Amino acid sequence: MSEEEKDEFGVTDYILYAGEISRNGYDQICEVHNGELPETGSQEAVLILSTLGGDPDAAFRICRSLHHHYPKGLTVFIPGLCKSAGTLIAIGSSNIWMCDRGELGPLDVQLAKPDELFGRSSGLDLPQAIENLQAQAIRTFRESLLDIRMGGKLSTSMAAKISTELTTGLFQPIFGQIDPTKVGETQRAMLIGYDYGERLNSKFRNLKTGALQKLTTGYPSHSFVIDRKEARELFKNVDRPPAWLQNVVDSVSKAIENATLSMDNPLVTKLNDIEPNSDEDTKDETPKQGADDDKSAGSSGDQEPRGSSKRSSSGGKAGTRKVKGNEKPA
Repeated sequence: MSEEEKDEFGVTDYILYAGEISRNGYDQICEVHNGELPETGSQEAVLILSTLGGDPDAAFRICRSLHHHYPKGLTVFIPGLCKSAGTLIAIGSSNIWMCDRGELGPLDVQLAKPDELFGRSSGLDLPQAIENLQAQAIRTFRESLLDIRMGGKLSTSMAAKISTELTTGLFQPIFGQIDPTKVGETQRAMLIGYDYGERLNSKFRNLKTGALQKLTTGYPSHSFVIDRKEARELFKNVDRPPAWLQNVVDSVSKAIENATLSMDNPLVTKLNDIEPNSDEDTKDETPKQGADDDKSAGSSGDQEPRGSSKRSSSGGKAGTRKVKGNEKPA
């Protein structure tokens, strides 16, 4: 690390959050600040975020807390998976740094399925089903009206009456299964991601026009991959991370991967509280940058590094994590 990079490391807080977005994670983020007032500590932060998602309410609290303590800038570094509620936090950033294997995800809310312990469905399922049924009913009425009117000697009013009865008979049993209360609950749940996104984006305004609507309703599945190239269609400031910082994150990639996939409490700590794996693991670890985004596409919309060793899902080599002080191993 150069002297300039060391100086930058010293004036900016680097915080690692790996795991489920939860109230426990929010409590740990608050503990990281150690009660510092915003004006007495660092004014900018880089949040290394690796998560499969979680509680949108907790995501909102985490991002608002970071806004409060770091009013001049919040960069979200995405080494691997950053889905659902993780994307909500990224909306509140001033900049996004994405590794080649980094990916965001849509914001459609996930609802628990009745009588299912772990099963969930997208909040978009019911509205889209109703929309498709409406379109099919209109199409059925129109086609039957034309067929009856043109195929026989009936008047238009008589043909319309027959078409109405036919369409009603076909679709009434289907529409009768829709619970209006459930429709209302789903619509209100869908507003969670959008309304939180509006509030978080108001700090740095990193989202492009129409991007929030696309994130909440514009993707066909909750697991849809938003790589770096796609992210640049949604956010104003998206780039690769600095090579020296990616090397630091790569050195603890195994700990990040384990915590991301774990159902236990998330791993939250300042980056300088974590030791690299070992000199042998981290030397010659300079990331190979891909080609320009517009010329080729890799796993994040860029060219994939060639000849690299096998990497974990966070984009770094697997290794052993060392912890300091009272920190619990992941």
